[in-house]
Amino acid sequence: MHRELEKNPEIVKQEAVKLVNDVREIPFRMGMDGNPNKLVSEGYGNCVRKHLYLAPRLQNLGYQIAGIGIATFDWRKFNIPEEIISKLRDPIDSHTFLYLKNLEGKEILVDVTWNPEMPPGFPISSWDGEHSTAIGVTPLSITKENYDLFRNRVALFGVIRETRILVAGKKPTPFNDAFNKWIEDRKQN
Repeated sequence: MHRELEKNPEIVKQEAVKLVNDVREIPFRMGMDGNPNKLVSEGYGNCVRKHLYLAPRLQNLGYQIAGIGIATFDWRKFNIPEEIISKLRDPIDSHTFLYLKNLEGKEILVDVTWNPEMPPGFPISSWDGEHSTAIGVTPLSITKENYDLFRNRVALFGVIRETRILVAGKKPTPFNDAFNKWIEDRKQN
């Protein structure tokens, strides 16, 4: 039995909410690999990195990981300048979030992708440790995947990605670079 489960459930929820809020505060950045071990050291995260970081830590507090949600969405639904959107090859992308079972065993979803400094229109989630948050995108479709299979696939993709970069060099990422610059410029103004 976990040490935390012997505590008052309200204390466990408070610890979980603090953890989730701390991860939410880490700035979002496009083009990050999915390695959760780099989240704190690099100080940036995307939806994959943030939620793979959260999952085992929430599990240690007594929440059960019920899966990874993958939502397809359209970048054009956000208030992103056209000169940045035009750099996309395809505006339809995928977004990940967590499916958990809360301390009472009810399945919920948690999505803390966007940090509070994001521009208007990016939904900043707040979590109470018990109920679902909103999904950070307007989903066109949602699938639920096995957490362990997803995590292993992300790790394998990371190895393949690093090998490609070593062999062929880093490929340009016009949308990612322009989006990240737009976010950074907004923080400085």
